[in-house]
Amino acid sequence: MFQNLRIRIIHYFINRELKRNGRDKLATSITQAKTVGVLFSTENEKYNELISKFIEDLSSTRKFVHALGFVPATHVPGIFFSTMKIDIITPKDFNFFGVPVSGVIKQFISKKFDILIDLTLIDHLPIEYIASVSHAGFKAGRYREVMVKHYDFLVAKNEDMNESEYLKYFLDYLTKINTSVL
Repeated sequence: MFQNLRIRIIHYFINRELKRNGRDKLATSITQAKTVGVLFSTENEKYNELISKFIEDLSSTRKFVHALGFVPATHVPGIFFSTMKIDIITPKDFNFFGVPVSGVIKQFISKKFDILIDLTLIDHLPIEYIASVSHAGFKAGRYREVMVKHYDFLVAKNEDMNESEYLKYFLDYLTKINTSVL
């Protein structure tokens, strides 16, 4: 019951923020984007390595990449992200209601990325808030009913797909977006 109340409260804050700050939507493929925001959660070490490689590859194409990794615990383990250009956030970076209090998160939200890519495989209210109110021109993420109204492009993850297959599948679609027909 408490969790349902918390979800309703965070959705209230999301809707309030969206009314205050609109965004300019513009379909963009991953190849056309010059600035990219990446959201992910850190529960799966194998998937973390895939995301790390993706961020490195993307950065090597002279794109500005800003990544936020969500650690659902309050203590950040000494994981390999400390050597990369990835900001790690925890529940401590949010108030009781789930609204960000961290300057890093507020800066990420206000950045007008060409594309925001949510690579989370598990639902987290803090990531949902960040992705929903982000000022990115184009938002892409894993299909889930609650995000349909916030994302411009959603890709479903079949249950039989492993992390590597899903990431490849997702990114293949992001490269195929043809903005000339939109």
